Amino acid sequence: QHLIVSLSGTGQGVVDDLLSSLGRSRRVMLSVNQYHTAIRAIAASDLLAVLPAAPSTASGAEAGLLHRPLPLEVPPLTIEMLWASRREAEPAHRWLRELVQKAADFA
Repeated sequence: QHLIVSLSGTGQGVVDDLLSSLGRSRRVMLSVNQYHTAIRAIAASDLLAVLPAAPSTASGAEAGLLHRPLPLEVPPLTIEMLWASRREAEPAHRWLRELVQKAADFA
């Protein structure tokens, strides 16, 4: 039984598409919208999840979770920041965007 992290709440993701192309499927029992929530739910249950390595390794170790590489080639995940153009030149907004960018460069 699997957990999926999904912003759309569909319960279907890239891993499901890959499994489908191989004639396989998984049973998604829970959909959450944050990696932190996923890690906490996994630690408190018998669910399995496919997560990006960096957040799962750091937080998962603290929760006593084990991790293994996925035996499938998964396309890279693209994450983007969006903001109103009227905020482009604001120093505080620029500072925050730069801080988020530095935090995202951990991988």
